[in-house]
Parts: sequence; structure tokens; C-alpha cells
Amino acid sequence: MLIDPDDLVSSISLHNRKDERWIWYNGLPYSPSGPFFWLYNASALIGLVFYEPSIWMIPTYFLPVCILQALVWLLTKWSCSIRCYIECIDAADINGSQLIRVRPQPNNGEEELVRLNCRKRASGNKILHFFEFQKVLYFYEEKKSLFVRRKYETCKEVQDLYWKNGISFSAELAETMERFPLNKMEIKLPEFKDLFIERATAPFFVFQVFCVALWCLDEYWYYSLFTLFMLVMFESTLVKQQQRNMSEIRNMGNKGFAIQCYRYNKWTSISSEELLPGDIVSLPSEPDERLAPCDLVLLSGRVICDESLLTGESVPQVKEGIDQLDMSSTFNENENLVSVINGGTKILQFIPAEKGNLTGALRPTDKGCPALVVRTGFSTTQGQLLRTILYGSKRVTANNKETGLFIAILLSFAIAASYHLYTEGSKDETKSKFKLLLECTYILTSVVPPELPIQLSLAVNTSLLALHKLGLFCTEPFRIPYAGKIDIVCFDKTGTLTQDEVVIDGVAGVGDDHAKVIPVIDLPPETTRVLAGAHALHMSDDKQLVGDPLEIRILKDINWSLKGDSCTPLVRSRENKALKIEKKYYFSSALARMSTVVSHETDENGSKYTAVIKGSAETIRARLNVVPEWYERTHKKLAKDGYRVLALGSRSLKYETRSEMVQADRDEIERNFNFRGFLVTASPLKEDTTKVINALKESSHYVTMITGDAQLTAVHVARKTDMIVDDEEKIYTLENRPEKSDFVWRRLDEEIEYPAREFPADDLCVSGKGFTWISENLGDEFLRKLIPKIRVFARVSPRQKETIICELKAAGFHTVMCGDGTNDVGALRQSHVGVALLSQTVGEKLDKQQVYMKKQREIATYARLGQHRIDQNQQLKESFDKLMKEMEDMEGPQFVQLGDASIAAPFTSRKASPSAVLHVIKQGRCTLVTTLQMFSILALNSLISAYAQSALYLKGIKFSDGQYTLLAFLIALCFLFISRAEPLDKLSRRRPLPNIFNIYSVTTVLVQFAVHFSCLQGIHNNNLRQQMPPADGPIDLESEFEKSLLNSAVYIISLSMQVNTLAVNYRGAPFMTPFMENKQLSLSLGGVGLFSLALASNMFPWVGPFVLIVGDSFVFKDFFLLLNHNVSS
Repeated sequence: MLIDPDDLVSSISLHNRKDERWIWYNGLPYSPSGPFFWLYNASALIGLVFYEPSIWMIPTYFLPVCILQALVWLLTKWSCSIRCYIECIDAADINGSQLIRVRPQPNNGEEELVRLNCRKRASGNKILHFFEFQKVLYFYEEKKSLFVRRKYETCKEVQDLYWKNGISFSAELAETMERFPLNKMEIKLPEFKDLFIERATAPFFVFQVFCVALWCLDEYWYYSLFTLFMLVMFESTLVKQQQRNMSEIRNMGNKGFAIQCYRYNKWTSISSEELLPGDIVSLPSEPDERLAPCDLVLLSGRVICDESLLTGESVPQVKEGIDQLDMSSTFNENENLVSVINGGTKILQFIPAEKGNLTGALRPTDKGCPALVVRTGFSTTQGQLLRTILYGSKRVTANNKETGLFIAILLSFAIAASYHLYTEGSKDETKSKFKLLLECTYILTSVVPPELPIQLSLAVNTSLLALHKLGLFCTEPFRIPYAGKIDIVCFDKTGTLTQDEVVIDGVAGVGDDHAKVIPVIDLPPETTRVLAGAHALHMSDDKQLVGDPLEIRILKDINWSLKGDSCTPLVRSRENKALKIEKKYYFSSALARMSTVVSHETDENGSKYTAVIKGSAETIRARLNVVPEWYERTHKKLAKDGYRVLALGSRSLKYETRSEMVQADRDEIERNFNFRGFLVTASPLKEDTTKVINALKESSHYVTMITGDAQLTAVHVARKTDMIVDDEEKIYTLENRPEKSDFVWRRLDEEIEYPAREFPADDLCVSGKGFTWISENLGDEFLRKLIPKIRVFARVSPRQKETIICELKAAGFHTVMCGDGTNDVGALRQSHVGVALLSQTVGEKLDKQQVYMKKQREIATYARLGQHRIDQNQQLKESFDKLMKEMEDMEGPQFVQLGDASIAAPFTSRKASPSAVLHVIKQGRCTLVTTLQMFSILALNSLISAYAQSALYLKGIKFSDGQYTLLAFLIALCFLFISRAEPLDKLSRRRPLPNIFNIYSVTTVLVQFAVHFSCLQGIHNNNLRQQMPPADGPIDLESEFEKSLLNSAVYIISLSMQVNTLAVNYRGAPFMTPFMENKQLSLSLGGVGLFSLALASNMFPWVGPFVLIVGDSFVFKDFFLLLNHNVSS
């Protein structure tokens, strides 16, 4: 193993390029260095001996070998494995290598052969080896003998990071530049010709051009040129679209700006593009530049960030410097996200810390907040999103294994037909072997018609466009067909099924009636003090509270205000006195709690510091000094009623000085609390939540909730949304038995226990701890049988959410995960289809941006008219003035820098509604069905073509150039309308077939082929042949096309067969627009059908000569019977 595998690269191998003389496809007729030299000579010798011995025919004899040589060269462009085999040899070690073959992880792009770069190290004479793959650098570590993706080490003690002094010496700067990339996200925009050449050398395009060349050899000029024109126009359209997409992606990256950086032991201004990991910068350095230039760790101060552009998180995040952490603790980015600022996030406000006696790197000259650079360029969070979009756009593919097997089966039929044609045709010595071989090649190439890649691309692109109109953006188009195969739909609860708005009902457990919920304005002073102090809020420049919506709501409801770190009651009293927050321990999903230390006037215990805490009832219970006997019963009853319950506590601290308090660690402070009640809150369901859940259940989907809330609260929401049956006798939860250290199933509100190995029902609820216990004690096989029956996963961490999705996939289920951002990122990325819901604020920005751009286009239209014409037309002038005023009122474009995309998931919805899942599944089913019906049509056409171009060709039946062109044009038009079918508004209970190979598809194709085969055979043998004189002598296959009754009949029946094939194989309802409602398709097929009927009946005599059809209607009496039989089938 030469590389440490990561999320991008799976494995690598070392290679050297062969000498040019020994690369196969470089062997020319005059160069004996390669095998093609001998092939050229052999082909010329065979031609001269066995065919025409003329020197002028030598280029013709060279042609097959030339085509083979070109094919070998193209194979090296199509396959990295073939390129390595032909062009390269394996290298023994890193020092003797020139190239590296990189194999990415699944769904992360394609294999590449990249250059191994070498350069001399800044210090010493050693050589540094590295390579670049998808904008990411990998360096060779001699100690490990591995290539690694270097990361700036942040897993250190907090004090080591805090006292960093930046890059102090030029030698250190040179070494850092060797190890890490500069903070640039450069994306070169390729020219049109380069992109077109790349697409023109793709397998499908080359194959289609080869087919066109074959048709030209048979003098089908019109048909060939029409097909070539269609291909070139389609590829040109895709290239222009690709250029536009890449231009948009390039504009997403941060632009360089001046920033204060601490280098060489002094603050200096440099470009943000010159930043390196280890630098210390000041945020923000300029009022107009409030975007974080890269991934940072905040050293001191406080910064308010808007991360919605990257993660979809609706609430601005307050970032605190690591000086607030325990200096002796180990810093972990995942656990200390409160100190990590992602590149590309918008900085709304910054509050520098009090510097005191601090100097140097911790005291910026522009009075900003010092931050440590940890990742730059494409290694940042923003860069990762750009790479996903950039390399994800190349993944629009069908199921390659199924497609390959499918084409292989059809190819076997084509080979059989070609063999029949050649053997039967060779019996007549007068027939041209060239014509026979040419016709055999037609049959083989008819397996993959030119329309196939166009139709497959149109099916996906049509869905992308439809999703975009619905406010959904997709960064990985290959996932759209997966959405049609979904088995289980998983939802987060808070912010996804419920609204972000929080309703505070009050506090329970503080009065004589422990279950009674007391309004927050009537609470005891001790409880009010906990609510006022246990938060991480901050006041922004525009006097708005920023932070958790729950904490904002609490502070408003208890009538307290916040200024800086001081909390003051709006109505002061003897009991309610001002508090100052001295120290904060931020909320952590792993700890399920947060706390603060507040200072106040000395209380009756002689203490001026109080620790206040809030968190999950289970977590706080373990940290109480005395646990009330009704504690468990009360919080479970509240949770069962659907409330979100947080336990509150406080304790007096005996520290004499502030320094003693600051130096105390978290575990020392967070213990022996006095219980201060249960905070009771609720989040209303979103308007369409229940409707969406019912629609998913009615369409044969399992629906599951994965949430961090308590079990009983989650069960209540699941019952309210109809996710599980509203019957307590059928709901079972996995409960812990502390005395036996295991878990058992218990029916809701009953003490009857059932063994964990049994499945008491299909609606089960499991906590995160229970899930871990099952994984560790009952094994993976049991877990995979159990997991589809679990409707609610509660009290799970973000890491457990990701594990649950992985287990569902391992059990063979196609999954959707729908969440609203940060805590769900892992699960969203692991699912087959992840849907992230952006906040309402981001959605409004995007809508406003679209309106602004529309008005800009209107202004451009006015500009083209000219100011003189506008002034002359009063009505036009008034419209123009109104438009300009609207533009001024909009205060400029509200651009979302990263467009509609979120790093959270492949699908991002600008509307915070779970209905986005319905839209994705509808489009997925429509795309999947369209793809499968394309393959059915392809299979039928291939079988018919194999017969028509073999058996019928030997009998002299052929079509004219114009007939082929007309047929191709009409069918291409119908294919276009098929791909434009839209999904139905309601999801069907019946799910589409997930793959190509199934009894239904195979049977229908074979039955239709039998009907079509009998029609063609019947026309020739029984009906029309009786009315034609026998042919004089052998059939001349090289003769020019001459219209005849038999040719005309076969052409008309072929036209009607195409209509029949498209109409019968169109799936329509219940997955997409029914046939009769798809007006464009039904009218076009009806028109083609009537056209074939008109040709047969000679309804329009002037049309027959134009398409070279014999127009005697009385001759077609029997033909009508066959045509009717064919259409009725």
C-alpha cells in the first residue's frame, strides 16, 4: 500500500512511461518499432495477393489496420487501466517513477494517471515527491513510506495553539509552502474547442461517428449527415452548458483581499491568497471584507458567523476564542466547533477580547480577533464543496454493469444475425464480400443507436431542470435515478418536521404539584437565574440577539436583557439581580448539556459565583446533588405529551477570586447541582409535515425519524404525524435495565418486558445507547433484521445518525435522509439521496437574487433600444424609470456566494419544507422509468434491426437514403417528447422496477418482437410476394435502390412498428404523465401513424414519389389487415 486511504483516494500505483518507439499505437508503416508496422505490411500483402494486385489499392488495404490503430489510441483515452497497460510499465520505487495511477473512492470521479512531481526541499538536499489529484495535494512521507494528504495538526493542547506565534522565519515559511498549498481556488475555464474535443473522443460519440462513416460507404448521405448534425449540435449544447457551469463554479471561490497577518514577529498586510496553515490573521481586517478567507481556529474574542451558505444552518453561530477553553485540555475540532470558523462563511460581527498585557500575535494592530489558519485552498470546507460540484457534474451515468450486460446480450443476437447474413450471402459467389461485411457491421453497430446517449442525458437533465424550478439544487446528478428506488425515508425532527420557532410553555417541578407547568414569569428567583444565565447568546451591532432560538425566546419571555456579558432584568426586584457571565461551557452533542458561571452580588452563602446548567433530563440527573423521587416520572410524562424537556440546575461556587474560578476545569464545576425544574418547550409541526409523511407511507415507503430528542418526545411527534400507529399497545421502546446492564422491549406505559432478541411489533423506538448496545451485543446480522422495523431513533448523536444510515444501506435498503444542516451532515452524505433544507432566510436571499437578475436582464433590453428611443416613447420611459427605482430599492443583489448548493447534501432545497423529499422521489421515479423504457425500446429495435438487416437484406429489401432520414427524424422527435414527460402530482403505491433485468420487461420485449417478426415475415412470404413476379436470377446486393411494392410495404410496416414500439413501451401512469395527457408525444406518434396510413392508402399521391413509395392502394388490401393486427397488439 503506497497511500494512506482517505475519503477521496482509495489506492495508487507507480508507473513509468514507455519509450515512444515501443508504444503500440505509435508503430507507423515506415517504423518497425511497434506491432502495427507488421500489421500494415501484412494487410498490404494479403490485399495484393488475394485481391487486386494494384499499388493504388494499398491505402485501401491499410484502412482496417488504421482504424484498429486509432481504436487502440482511443482506448487509452477511455480507460486508465488500458492506458497504463499500453503506455506504461510498473515502477519499482518512488525514486524511479514518473507517473501515478490514482483510484478514487466510489462516486468520487474517475481514475486518472497523474504526474509525480519532484522538487528539492528548501532545507537539505532531499527530494520532495508529491502529486495532485482533483485539486488536492498528496506528499510522500519517507518515514511512513506512504503518500499522505497533509493536514495541519490541531489535535494539541489548547495552550499550544493559543500561544502560537505564526510563521516567524523565512526558512519556516519555505518549509510550510512545501507542505501546504496557498489559499487559492483557481479553476481554469477551458476553451470550447478543448471541451468539444474531449467529448468528441468519448466512446459513444466515436462509435456514432463510425456508424455515420459506414452509412456513407453505402451512399446514405442524407441520413448520415442528418445523424452527424444531430450529434454535433447535441454535444455542442452540452459543451456550452458545461462552460457556463464551470464559470459559475469559478465565481464561487473567495476572491483575494488584503488581510492583516502576523509573520516574522510583526503584523503586516498580505493578500488572503498568500495565507498558509500556521499563519495568524486578524478578523476582519476591512469592513467591506467580511468573509472568512479559509478555515480558522479563533484564538480569542468573539465572532458571529452566518454559516447558512455552507451548511444550511439557519441560526447565526457565535464563535468563541479557545482562550475560553481549558488550556490543559486537548483541542478537537469536532468537539470544539464553537471555536472553528469555516472558510466562506460570512462574518456578521466581531468583538475583540480584552488584551490586558498581551502582545504580539494575540494583539492585532487593527483591533480585530486573532485566528489561526488551519486549512487553505481546496482543502477548506468551501473548497470541498467546490470540488464536489466540479467533479460531481461528470457522474451522469446509468448503471454501468447492467448496461454492459444488456448490450452484451443484444450483441449476441446481432452476431448471430451477422453470421447468418455472411454465411448465406457467401453461398453466391457473385455477391460482393465488401457489401456483405459492410452489412454485417451495420447489424453489429445497430445494437447501440445514436439516440441512446442523447436520451439518457436528456432524461437526467430534464429532471435537473425540473428540480431547479422547484427550488432544489443537485450537485451529484447520478443520484437522481437512485431516488426512484428509495425504500426508507429518514427525517431529522427539529427544524425538519417541526418549525424552528420555539414555544415556551413554562417550567415544571418547581411547585407543590410537580407535574404542573408554571409560566416563566411566575418562577422562583433561583430558577429565573438559571434561565437568565445558562445561554450562549450575544447582542449584534443592530441590537438583535444572536444564537439559539430557544435561548432567545427564554430571555424575552422572562423579561431580561443582554448587554455584552451582563444579563439584567427589565423589572428589577430584590430577588432578581443583574448577572454577569464569566465563563461558558458550550453545548456539545456528546455531553448533551451546557453551563455557565455567572457572577453577582454576594449571596447569603457568602458566594459571588454561581454555576448554572441546562441539558437533557438523563444527563442532568447524574449531576444533581439530590434527585427528587418524582424526577423520572415527571419528565417522562412531559416527554410523552410531546414536550421537549430540559432539566435545570444551579450551585454556589466557593471560589474567592476570579482566577481560581477560571482555572477550574469543567468536571469540577459541573457537579452537585441543586435541581431547579424542568423547562417545558414545544416546536409546532410544519404545515405540510403530516401530509408529506402520509404521502410517503401511501407510496410504499418506510418512514423513520432520527433525532437527538428524548424517546417519548420523538414518539409523540411520530404519532402526531402518522409516522407510527396512534395506538399505545403497538408501540414498543427499548429500555435500559441498570440492574442487569442490558436492554429490554417495553410497551408504552407498561412494565411488561420482552427480550431484546424478539421483535414485539413493527413500530419500535430505540435510543442511541440502545442502538450501541445492540451493535455490540447482538451482532450485525440481528441489527440488520431489526433496523427496518425501527420507526424512531431517539437521543442519537450526529455520529450515530451516520452509522444508522450505513447500517440501512448494508441491509440492502435505498435510503433518503432529510435534515436541516450541521448535525445531519454525516448522515446526509452517507445516504443514497441526501436532502438538506436551507433556512428560510437563505431561501429569501436566493429568491431576491433571482428577481434582481431578472430586472438586470430587463435593463439590458432597454439598453439595446437606446436612450433616444426611450425618451421618445413616454410609456416606455415611465416603465424604464419604474424599473430603475425598483433596482435602487433592492439595495443591490443579495448573492448567496455558493449559489443554491450546500455542503450538507447532494440535494439542497431553498425551501425549508419536507415536501422537497417528495419532489426528489417523484423526479427520481420519472427518470428511472424513462431510462428503463429507453432500454426496452432499444432492445426491441435492435432485435428487429438484426432481422431486417440480415434475412430481409438477402432478399433484396432495402430502404432509400431519404426513407432512412425521414424515419430517423420522426423517431428522434418522438424520443424528445418521451424524455420531457413529467412526474404525476401524487406518488403511486406501486413502485417502479429497479433494474433492467426483470420478468416483465424481458417478456414484453420478446412478445412484441414475436408480433413484429410475424408481420414482417408474413408480408414477405404470404401476402405481397404473391402479387410480385419472381426475380430473374440472383439478387444484386450492390444495385442502386429501386422502389418496389415489397420495399414500400416493409418501409410502411417498419414505420408503424416504430409507432407501436414507442406507444406500447411508454410507461406513463402511475409514475409520469399518461400517454394521452402527454400531448406532444401522443400527437407526434399519432401524426406518424396517420402518415404511414396515408402512405399505404395513397391518400396523398404526391407524397409517394417524394419518399419513393409505390402508391397503388389496391395492392395493400392484405397489408391493411397486417397493419391493423400490428397496431392492435
